[in-house]
Amino acid sequence: MLSCVLHAALWTNHERRCANCFGVTVCESPANRVSWVAPSKRLTCRNAALIVIDGLYIAGAQRHVLHLMRVFRDCGYGSIILCLEGGGRWAEQFLLDADQVVVASSPIDWHDFASVAVASDVSFISAHLVSGVDWMARHSPSSVRRYGHLHSAPSPHEMITSEWLRESVPHCTSLFVPSRETELAIRKAAGSIAGMTIAVLPNGLSRSVPPRRSRRRQSSRPDSRICIAVVSRIDEDKFSIDLFIATLRLLSSTHTIICRVAGSGELFDKLASEIAQQRWTSVKVELLGFLDEPTALYHWADVLFLPSIRESMPYAALEALTAGCPVVAPNLGFLRDSSPSGIVRFAEGNAEAAAFAIHSINGRDVLEIPGSSQLESRIPTSEEWVKLIKEAYEL
Repeated sequence: MLSCVLHAALWTNHERRCANCFGVTVCESPANRVSWVAPSKRLTCRNAALIVIDGLYIAGAQRHVLHLMRVFRDCGYGSIILCLEGGGRWAEQFLLDADQVVVASSPIDWHDFASVAVASDVSFISAHLVSGVDWMARHSPSSVRRYGHLHSAPSPHEMITSEWLRESVPHCTSLFVPSRETELAIRKAAGSIAGMTIAVLPNGLSRSVPPRRSRRRQSSRPDSRICIAVVSRIDEDKFSIDLFIATLRLLSSTHTIICRVAGSGELFDKLASEIAQQRWTSVKVELLGFLDEPTALYHWADVLFLPSIRESMPYAALEALTAGCPVVAPNLGFLRDSSPSGIVRFAEGNAEAAAFAIHSINGRDVLEIPGSSQLESRIPTSEEWVKLIKEAYEL
């Protein structure tokens, strides 16, 4: 029953899937439309933020919310999570940081939410992804400050249309996107909507990742061994198995490869099967499953490789760079805007370019993230990101 109530909203062919087994999940629907309410903590502050999101599964938007809650708490605001489409594997993470988590099993309105909320009033609303922003626009009081976050460009996974933008965006005090590239894609989808204000608010970390010592790899590795980390959801909309396999195959002709993959998803078993079919003699791939804390992996690796189909501003890249691990990633999202030090971009889906990038970055000294006056050309430090959030939310 618990796994049913805390199911994840993961999509494959428009079906809801369980976070653990990825089977189609049907959740119980109590009459009050609230399937589960986490035991409430006592709010230790007078102010509360309502954070609306689709599910508590493992993804970048959810990681963004976890960091936001820490900033809100440091500013004296409690956090109430309204989860519109079920729970997920990160439910425990949210329970640790939030003052209350409300999981809806069917469409819920403001009255339903208010009947179970620990705070009768909220200071502001932070809504994430299309479903969260849509709910905020339709159901929340206009007297409350309302902030929307769209974490990716329009795609089959995130349907952002001109009609939806016309109906929902005017209800937002501010609409945030993580990069200039995402903003341009959404403006293109918006078409002729006049006066639409979108602010670029990059992803960032609310706390520092411990750095590793800088070292030069090749001098200590006469066998040309490369240690590659991959940290990603292994889902159809995110992870390219073909790119991953082809890149390692190309590198194996000149290097000994040890690759550790951290992540889980609907394609996990398929990836394992594809790896097992390879006749590699100089490649070892270890599938670690999902890691809540991948810092040790960044410290171990010579390079983080993202074999991504789509990206906006990936948290794995932010964490790796902060830990001092170089990144090889496709030229997507935030990386179209700039090339921060420590990142080598490659053409989307191009295994030859990815392999060359990994080969070229191997053996370099770990690169520090440089300062810059242009926000979109760099990765903000944790302190700078917290300041950006405070300014954006008027805290």
